[in-house]
Amino acid sequence: MITSDVGRFGPGAHRAANHEFIHSMGISDIYGGDHSTGSWDPMSTPAAGGAPPGTHLLGWHKWLFGWLDPQQLTCVSALGTVEEILTANAARGGTSNGAGALHTGEVYEDGAVKGEVLERDARAFRVRVTKKWPGPA
Repeated sequence: MITSDVGRFGPGAHRAANHEFIHSMGISDIYGGDHSTGSWDPMSTPAAGGAPPGTHLLGWHKWLFGWLDPQQLTCVSALGTVEEILTANAARGGTSNGAGALHTGEVYEDGAVKGEVLERDARAFRVRVTKKWPGPA
């Protein structure tokens, strides 16, 4: 399956191979039906486009694999708000992958959580996360 999918991408085949290999480790595509998520993770773009070389997996995926140390995580386990400085988890002691899905002033919100980027520079993001629903963190 990987051979047939990767073979059709020519010079971008290495990106498709990476994307498809990560599927074999149990990670799903995370791009929407409209492919609007951008290229901030190898799984956020269809294999044909692929994330730029050197793009890390999201912190969520690294957490699922057990690749993050507990001190690299901030869990919002109760209703309320937490502010955190996120840095590249590829860097020693980093707390996020800094994938850059949102920019300063942008907000993600659904019925359970609201995430806001308060500040962003080349090294870190200052974010506010509000848990609105008492389900799992």
